[in-house]
Amino acid sequence: MADAYLIPVRCARQFGTTNKNHPYIKMIWESGDWLCGGDLEVLERIRWGDGLDSYRYTPNELREKFRELNVRETAMPASSLLSVA
Repeated sequence: MADAYLIPVRCARQFGTTNKNHPYIKMIWESGDWLCGGDLEVLERIRWGDGLDSYRYTPNELREKFRELNVRETAMPASSLLSVA
């Protein structure tokens, strides 16, 4: 089985939780004895046909969108939450 320590660490980093009721975390725990990683070459963009495909961007497409919108930060600092009423 995959190192039982690495699964919770991966889940916490990727999803912000280790709750085994989370659907993706459940899938990771049930995926078997192997976790694979490395470079990935995408041959064709996946289309889900669920009406949301036009909102799914690659990292490079997101960077370009942010440049177009003059977005400098993509996350809100925790300190800014203090001023929210």
